[in-house]
Order: sequence, then structure tokens, then C-alpha cells
Amino acid sequence: MDEIKFSNDPIEIVNDESSTPFPEDFLGNLKTPVLACKELTQAPIEMSAQSALAISSFVAQRHIDVMGLSGSSFPCSLFHITIAKSGERKTQVDKLLMYGCDAYEAEQRKSFDENIKYYNVKKELFDQEKLKIIKKITNAKTLDYRNNAENDLSVLINNEPDRPTNPTLFPKEGTWEGIFDLYKYGQSSLGLFNNEAGMFLGGIGMNKDNIYKMICGLSSLWDGQPISKTRKVDGHDILRDKRLCLHLMTQPLTANKMLMSDLIKEQGFLPRCLIVKPKTNIGFRLFQDQNDFYKDAITEFHNEIRYKLLEPIPDTKRIVGYNDKTKQYLIDYYNEIEERQQKINDLYHVSGFASKSAEQACRIASVLMYSRDMYSNEISEEDMLNGIELSRYYLNEILRILDYRDISNDHKDAQELLDYIRNHKEDYNQFKVNYLVRHAPNRFRKTDRIRQLLSILEEHNHIVRSQSLKGEEYILRV
Repeated sequence: MDEIKFSNDPIEIVNDESSTPFPEDFLGNLKTPVLACKELTQAPIEMSAQSALAISSFVAQRHIDVMGLSGSSFPCSLFHITIAKSGERKTQVDKLLMYGCDAYEAEQRKSFDENIKYYNVKKELFDQEKLKIIKKITNAKTLDYRNNAENDLSVLINNEPDRPTNPTLFPKEGTWEGIFDLYKYGQSSLGLFNNEAGMFLGGIGMNKDNIYKMICGLSSLWDGQPISKTRKVDGHDILRDKRLCLHLMTQPLTANKMLMSDLIKEQGFLPRCLIVKPKTNIGFRLFQDQNDFYKDAITEFHNEIRYKLLEPIPDTKRIVGYNDKTKQYLIDYYNEIEERQQKINDLYHVSGFASKSAEQACRIASVLMYSRDMYSNEISEEDMLNGIELSRYYLNEILRILDYRDISNDHKDAQELLDYIRNHKEDYNQFKVNYLVRHAPNRFRKTDRIRQLLSILEEHNHIVRSQSLKGEEYILRV
């Protein structure tokens, strides 16, 4: 077959690459490690900021809650979703900034592995002694003998060995029941961090049978509400005062499925998330020697995180607040966002996200406060203004990602089909229409619909029709 050449460069079908610059000047103490990570990895700054904020939120949520405008407190936990295609160095960013957390968890795991050995021996001896006493009770010939054995059993049970606490802090995936049990038998504060979130979003915990339980549970944790689990064997179980921070790094195809899910949108999980889709740096990351200043900045960030993780978790979290002037900044922002949700204004179509934007600003401000001074009880004016500007950025970003009112559904579907083809490029370097009809996403699997979408892709120079095979529409992917 003759080589197929494209006469023009491809044209964007849905142009969502026009992201506004990330407001790095409003990151407070996190600005230096974020810029250092950006320079060392050459990944988009949004990815570094997402990771740094998520890690800082995880550390802070162990100790503080934050006072809202209504007079009630809520967690400072942040939920982040970063959308970036393969090759954007998601893993590199995550590994670089998470080192302090990973090292701390590894230390806890080592101690747990040693303690669990002694516990297993003690538990075996305990169970053996318990069986002996129960046998005495069962075979008791006199009431006094039975009463004495029952007293022995009561004393034994009161001295049952305590199982060492599960040290897991950062589960990558799992079912809702699995996450619930991590809280029940482990830590009161967890971070669901995954730099390849397809493992989580495509796993058993998010399949059609479990997704509702999962997203309702995650939303309850964000809200600071009690969480529950019901099983036929164990019955109904409720846990209180648990905290979760979340950062999912995912590829566009997986993210699109989540963003288009009616269940996830209607339940309100996504509006609790701070979502970014940064412009790619691929093709512009020329080799450069690593600067010692940036490496030292990352090391300092690791040390600060580890120091804060060593701080004992209090039985009751302290509630951080703000003075009247700082509160007025938050009120002004709240009112601005509320008015922009009117039907004639720009936030009407993203009102779910907008309605939580002031609370997000307050949460971010408390995390920045804790990063600045872990013993402070008051969010400063600067902390709040920084939180507001960052929350405003995230709101504008989700508006950019989701609000395509001027783009036809056909063009949106064509973009989705193109994303699918690109993510399966090993099968689609050259392909026929009937192959797409059989293997494309289900809602496109009609010949007429496939041809319609391919026509749009052809018009935008993403594919070309081969002229060398008569009788078949043979398409080459760009």
C-alpha cells in the first residue's frame, strides 16, 4: 500500500488545552517544593501542586478541623483528581513528593511486622487458655466450680492481647468494605493516593455493583460524617471521626468515563473534588542537570512532612478559626460565587462545584495554615486569601473542563472516539469501520454513527481515508 500523507495539520475538535496559568504565588509555604518538583520532573506545575496540597492535607487532617461560615466545623481534607495522559510523569511527581510519607509508612510497617509476631504467639496462648476455661465451665459438676471458672474467663477476656494497629496509611485501591476495615483495625486517617487511578476506578470497588457504596462512603468521609458497613455475618457497624484525603491521577479516557457518569455526578462526589487537566509538557522537556537548590527544597519538604507525621494524633481534633476581617474575605467570596450561579451567569451549569467553592477555600486555607505553622489555631488573612484564589482557580478549571455548551454533542462524541482510538493505538494504526463497530465504546457501535464520527475526525485531519483498497473504507490514524 502506498504511504498515506496528511495534507494539513490536525485541528482541535474540542479545544480544552487553553488552561489558565496555575496561581503558584498563592501556595504559601508550599510554593517552593511545588516549583522544585516542577523543575526536577519537568511535569506540569498543576501536577506538583496537586500532590503537595494532597500530602499537606493528609498531614493536617490528623490534627485539625476547620470552622465554616455556618458556625459548624468540618474536616480540612482535600480530594484531588489530576487528568493527564501517559508520559506526563505522574509517577515521577508522586514518587518525588511522597517520599517522606512512604518512608514513614515503611518504618511503621517494619515495627508492625515485628510486633505482630509476638501478638500471634500471645493470641494463640490466649485462645488455648480460653478453650480450657470454657471446657471447665461446660463440664462443671458444682455451682461453685462453675462460678470460679466463669470468673477466670472474665479475667482472661479483660486481659486479651491487643492486636497491633494496621500501619497502612495510603491504600491504592480496594472495596468500600476493605477501606472500612482499614479504619476499624488500623489508622483513623488515610490517604487514597494513586498515580495510576485506573487501578482504583476500574477495580472491583468501583464496578457496577459496588460504585454507589464507594462514592457514598467517600463523600461521607469528605463531609466528616460517620461511615457504616452492613454484612450478613457481622451485622451493622458504624465508625466515627475518620478522615480521608484523596489524590487520583488518571488518564483522560478513564477520567471522561467518570466525568460523564450520571451516578457519580448526581451523587455529588465530583463537586467535592479539586480537578485539573493541565496542558501537556511533552515535547518541551529537554534534558537539564538537576539543580541542588531544588533537590534541597524537596528534601526539606520530606523532613517537614515526616516531622509532622511523628506528632501524636490527638483524641480530639482542634478546630481552627479566623478573625472577623478574615471571615469577611470568605463571606465576600461566598456571595460572589452564589450570585454567579444564577441562571444567566457563568457558574449556572457547574453549580454543584460552585456551591462548595467557599468551603473548599476554607479547607485549602487551613491546610496552608498548618503547613506554615502546625501549632496555629487561626487562619491568617493571607492564608484565607490564598485559599480563595486557589479555590477560584479550581472552579474556573472545572468550568473549562466541563462547560462545552457551544460544542455540539457530535463533536464531543468524535473527541471521545478519538481518545479511545489513541488509547488503543496498537489496534488502530490502520483499521476498518466494521472493526470499530465491534470494538468501540458500546454507545457508538452502529455503522451509521461510526461513519458520522469518522467524518468529523477526517474533516479535522485526525484520520484519512485510504484510496488504495476499493470497496472498503480503510482508515489510517494520524
